[in-house]
Parts: sequence; structure tokens; C-alpha cells
Amino acid sequence: SPTYSQKLMNTRSNFDWGNKSDGAAMVAVAILLNASDEETALRLYPQYAEQVVASLDHQWTIKISDAQAWIDEQETPQKQSQQQRQAIACAQLFVKHRDAKQIAKALMVTERSVYRIIKRPEFHTELDKLGYDGPRDFRKTYRSMSLKHDKARKLWEQIQQDGTPKHKRAGIISEQTHTHIDTVRRWIRGWRENIE
Repeated sequence: SPTYSQKLMNTRSNFDWGNKSDGAAMVAVAILLNASDEETALRLYPQYAEQVVASLDHQWTIKISDAQAWIDEQETPQKQSQQQRQAIACAQLFVKHRDAKQIAKALMVTERSVYRIIKRPEFHTELDKLGYDGPRDFRKTYRSMSLKHDKARKLWEQIQQDGTPKHKRAGIISEQTHTHIDTVRRWIRGWRENIE
């Protein structure tokens, strides 16, 4: 309504169109308010007034869906560039760490977001630019995990014989095999069950 648009824009002008007046700006605000929220309307009304309202003739109709489509067009490039920057940063961290938790923490996103980011083409393009030719996901290969398991088992048997206290064993194995401590504890439980 004109009153609400006048209040938001702090003006006494009346609705107008087909030009670049304050009244045309108020029409732009009113249309955008119907198609979005107040923050979006106030941010985008100058462009909408210039691109759309200024070209309206005496009789016109604008669908809310058309205004929403226009808003989406304005916001897509900004959203894409943010996603591109995020994918590039993720790729740079991936090359160093290849650890979803560390990358999520550095990017201040969830791990689930990191798994989505590594599916984006921009992520793979950046890995190519960095000359990275290793695995492009977080899965450990079965062979490398099997080798760690075997090494951990031998180490467990050795530190058992050495008399290392039980509460220290998992930590020692985790540190020396570079395996998460919860994984080592699960392995130890399995080894104990096989002995008993």
C-alpha cells in the first residue's frame, strides 16, 4: 500500500510509474514487498524501479511470480560466487587435510555441507588447478585400513607383552598408527573377544 511504502521510504510521494521518480521507487518497494521480505525489498528496489517500473506504461499488471523471478535473477550471481569461493577454499583445505571434520571447522560449516561441496564442479576444477591427483572423497581405501589394522594388532600384542597399562594401550596404538582412537578401541574389543 502507498502508506506502508511511504513510511518505509520516509517520503510523502504518491505512486507513480513510467519514470524514475520517488513515486516509481515506492511502486518498486510495494511490488517487492509482495514478492519477498522487507530487507530484500529495501535492498533491491532501486534496480527494480529503474529496470522494471520506469518502463511501465499507463495500464500494467505484474505477477508476483514475475517479481520473484526477477529477485532470483539478481541474487543468483552473488550466491554463485559465494559457492565458488567456498568450493575453492574447500579444495585447498582438502589437499592439505583430506579430513571432513577439519575442513568443516575451517570453513565454519557442517560436515554434511563439506560432503555437498566436494560434489560441485568448482571443487574439482580447483583440485585440477592445484595439480591434485589423489582420491577426491573422504573414503579410506580398504587396503590402507587393512594395513593399519594389521599394524595395530601387532602393536597391541607387543604392548600387552611389555606390560603397558590397559588404559594407555588404545592411545599408544592410535598415535602410532594415525588411526582415530574410537576405531582402535573397537578393534581392541574385537581382539579381546577372539582371545576369550
